[in-house]
Amino acid sequence: MPFADTVEALPEDVLIHTWDLARATDGDERLDQDVVAHVHAHLKPMDEALRQPWAFGPKTPVPDGADLQTEFLCFVGRRP
Repeated sequence: MPFADTVEALPEDVLIHTWDLARATDGDERLDQDVVAHVHAHLKPMDEALRQPWAFGPKTPVPDGADLQTEFLCFVGRRP
């Protein structure tokens, strides 16, 4: 499958793993806020279904005053 098709089909995977790789390599962890907003809005209605072993684990607590990226990463089980 061409990369562009993957990005269209699974934008959350590309977005989340971009952050994962940046975190692992001490890179720039800032994600495009428009893409974060789009993917987060797309995933939120599927919250319960996403808590399956094949998808995301449990959410992590969102710190007070968190920005959208942090809220999104906590939604998908990351610890920003």
